[in-house]
Amino acid sequence: MISKNTENLQRKVTIVIPHFERNKLLELSLRCINSLYSNQNVEVVIVDDCSRELMRPIVPPDFKLELRLVQIQQKNGINPCTPFNMGVDHAEGELIVLTSPEVIHTQSIFKMEPNILEIREHQYFVVPVFAITDEKLNHEIMQSKEYENIQVTVSRNLKKFEMNLGKNGYSYANDIGAWYSHPVIKDSKLNFLSIITKKTYFNIGGFDSRYRNGTGFDDLDFLRRLQICGTEIIYPESLPAIHLDHEEVSSTSPYKKKINSNEKIYKSKFARTIKFGKKVEKHKYFDWNTETGEFTQIICSCY
Repeated sequence: MISKNTENLQRKVTIVIPHFERNKLLELSLRCINSLYSNQNVEVVIVDDCSRELMRPIVPPDFKLELRLVQIQQKNGINPCTPFNMGVDHAEGELIVLTSPEVIHTQSIFKMEPNILEIREHQYFVVPVFAITDEKLNHEIMQSKEYENIQVTVSRNLKKFEMNLGKNGYSYANDIGAWYSHPVIKDSKLNFLSIITKKTYFNIGGFDSRYRNGTGFDDLDFLRRLQICGTEIIYPESLPAIHLDHEEVSSTSPYKKKINSNEKIYKSKFARTIKFGKKVEKHKYFDWNTETGEFTQIICSCY
C-alpha cells in the first residue's frame, strides 16, 4: 500500500501562465520558476493570446522543466479568463498553479505550510502577493538575472512590505507598493498566485469566458463560485510573491467602459442562474524539448 507521503510526492503540478506582450516579465518569471522547481515534478504551460513578438527567445537556454506553449491565433480579448481555461485543459498535473508573467515567485510553493502537495478537493490556496509600484525597486528586480538576487532584494524590503501604516489597523499601501492579497492586511482571496486541484477547477467551470473582452470581475466571479461550492480558502505561511509593475495593454475601448461591461455580466449572473458556455478558438500547440531547447510537435487543435 502506498503511503500518503509517497502518494503526495507523485502528484504532478502544472503552472499555468496566460501571456500577452509581456516578454521581459515572462522571461524573468521563467528564470525564477526554473531555479525553484527544476528538480520537482512540475511542468509549465504558457498560453499566449496572439502576441506580436515571437515567444521562443524568452525561454532561458538552461530551462529544465517540461514546458508547453499554446498560441491563440485570433486575438481572444483583453482578459486572461479563456487563456487560463486553455492552460488547464492542456495541463497534465493534478494540481494547478494559477499565476501571471508579472508575478514573481520568491519562495518554492513546496516550502509553504501547509504543504501544497496535501491540497484536496474543495480547497484553494492563495499565496500573499505584494505589488511593487516603486520605480527604482521595480527596476532593480527587473535587472536581476538570478533568483537568488531577487530573494535578497525581497528579504531586504520585507519589513517595509509589512509596515503598520494605518491608525486603526493595517493599511494595504505604502510608498513602495501595496498588498494585493494578504490574510490580514488585504484579504482579497484573488488569484494573483493560487493553487487548486484540477478537479475542483473543472467542478466550478473554470473562468467564465464571457468576461474576455472586458476588465475585471472574472476573478471575483471565479472566487464567488468557489465560495458557493463551500471551498475552503487557505493562506499558506510563506514569503510573499512579488507583483511587478507593467504597462497597460492598449485598447480603443476606454478603461471605464471595459470595467462596466464586465460588471454588468457579473451582476446579471448572480441575479439568476446562467449556464456556462465555451467559445471555439483556433490555436497552435507546441511542446518544449528540454534536450534541444526548442519547441516541437506542432499540433492543430481547438477549444
